[in-house]
Amino acid sequence: MSSHKKRSSDAHKSGGKANKQAKTQHRSSGGNEEVTLRWKHSADDAPIEAVLVDSPSFIPPHNMSLYHHGPSSSTPPHIDDSLNLAARPPSAQNNIVVESTNWDLATATTQQEATDARGYPGQYLVGLYDPATGQVTLHASPLLNVARNIQGSSLQVQGRADYAKARRDLGEAFGNRKQKLAMRNADRMKVDTTGMAEGVLDGIATSVTESTAKAAAIASTSSATDVESRPIPTPHLDAPTPDLVYPLSELFPSSISSNINPSACLAANDAAHIKRLLPSPMSRSQWLSSRIWNRVLASRNNNASGGEAGGSSSSSGILKTSSTHQKQQTRLLLFISYLASLRALSAQSRGRILNDRKSLREKLKIGQHNGEAEAEALIDSLLAQFCERDRAKGRASLTPFGDTKLLATILALCLHVDGFQIEVDVLAAELGMAAPKLKEVAKSIGCTARYRQVGGGAGGEGEGEESKGSGAGAGKAKKFMVLKCPVTLPEPSTRGGPPARR
Repeated sequence: MSSHKKRSSDAHKSGGKANKQAKTQHRSSGGNEEVTLRWKHSADDAPIEAVLVDSPSFIPPHNMSLYHHGPSSSTPPHIDDSLNLAARPPSAQNNIVVESTNWDLATATTQQEATDARGYPGQYLVGLYDPATGQVTLHASPLLNVARNIQGSSLQVQGRADYAKARRDLGEAFGNRKQKLAMRNADRMKVDTTGMAEGVLDGIATSVTESTAKAAAIASTSSATDVESRPIPTPHLDAPTPDLVYPLSELFPSSISSNINPSACLAANDAAHIKRLLPSPMSRSQWLSSRIWNRVLASRNNNASGGEAGGSSSSSGILKTSSTHQKQQTRLLLFISYLASLRALSAQSRGRILNDRKSLREKLKIGQHNGEAEAEALIDSLLAQFCERDRAKGRASLTPFGDTKLLATILALCLHVDGFQIEVDVLAAELGMAAPKLKEVAKSIGCTARYRQVGGGAGGEGEGEESKGSGAGAGKAKKFMVLKCPVTLPEPSTRGGPPARR
């Protein structure tokens, strides 16, 4: 405790007594006495002569004195480090400590920072009247908030420990066999913490640090394992463009494309002829036949204008891709027809056709324009990629996991065909399935829903929300599933849960 003691109550009492004497002298003298107002500017090293103390949460007792906490008895208190007050409460309230809250002005470099540190703008002024000289001196004084801090008594904690020990002694003396067994079990469960300060706690801290350092690697490994376990093609989530998310080199590798012969489609006369060349389950597909026919026409136009692989033709001002590219696109569309037909034939025959290679080749129309070796290699790749074989019987079957992966592969290939946006309702009708189910498969590979105005005036697009047109010039809003970068896969749904109570 510093020797500098200031009692705010005494200061107020002396100030009030001085004011009363001044008023009495003023009345006796007839009001001719002059009062001089003087401003006292405190330097940084000058002691604080007046302090305003506020106690908004309690009424301080009359016998409570406030004392300064100074660094030493010889150093006067300063506003930045020693203007802290403590109270000596009555002996009946020895568990209540009264302390003041101070601001830190040592780190404040600007006036705004000092104002924020104080908690209020400006300064408070306290006027002290001296009746001997007739002067009122204004002192710049800080405002301190005084609050009570109630400390818990250590006697209560000690009392609980004594109570527990006495209860145990009674249990050992008069308890039954069950109570004594419970006390012995409790003794076995106690942990001796005397040696933990050096060895055990250091080991725990080291293991926690190592686990935290490995957390990022574990998270990345678990996310990669989660993606591989999903019934979708392997995505490249860090791809900068949509065509690299599911690259054609992985969906449609050269080992498969080289076994597909598009010569019959390239020699077709019209779209109806294309339909007759498609596998039987997809022979009525308008989506496939129209796109194959467009590639056939583009290939013929390039051949007529002399555009070969890597070249382009500028006749009629329209940029045309090479004939080789159109042939590769035709192979891609034929591969999509094989995948869709494989799924449809498996559902129709309940998986029996998957083990009848001759019937499967006839239904898919693979052997008509391909060689024997190419047809067998193509069927082997289809069955190995999407079907599972029973180890005991050796029979192939299209499981729900394989069926979902087959649908996801079809959608990924269709995205490459249609510029990475597909119309859900049209493809669902082509595949003979419900549109909501196909939408969920599209979401599983990272597609998002978009509604686009078709027909009427300039249609707007709304992403995530349906924006159907209204009024004159507004068309119908069609739903598309769009693949955009960066791709974010949805969280896997946890179906089921705990069993219901009965």
